[in-house]
Amino acid sequence: MNHPTQPAPEAVPPQRYAAPSSAPLPAAPARPPGPPKAFRASEDALLGGVAAGLAEHLGWPVGWVRAGFLVSTFVTGIGAPLYVVFWLVLPT
Repeated sequence: MNHPTQPAPEAVPPQRYAAPSSAPLPAAPARPPGPPKAFRASEDALLGGVAAGLAEHLGWPVGWVRAGFLVSTFVTGIGAPLYVVFWLVLPT
């Protein structure tokens, strides 16, 4: 049986991997500036500091946030439970 011969593949040198260097890795890029993280404020707090912290986070007047919690409590009933959840979850 005669098989057609194929040309021999060219020899490819084995890939060599660089040894781990002791050079430090480049620093991670800085996080882009954004709004501050939400927190419970100790200053300007009436109850638990949730409204004051959210107001500072959002850049709104504290009175607007407090009014929003009151209105949503009386209209939908979600304001007070939401305040409690924020009070439990947000750091001081």
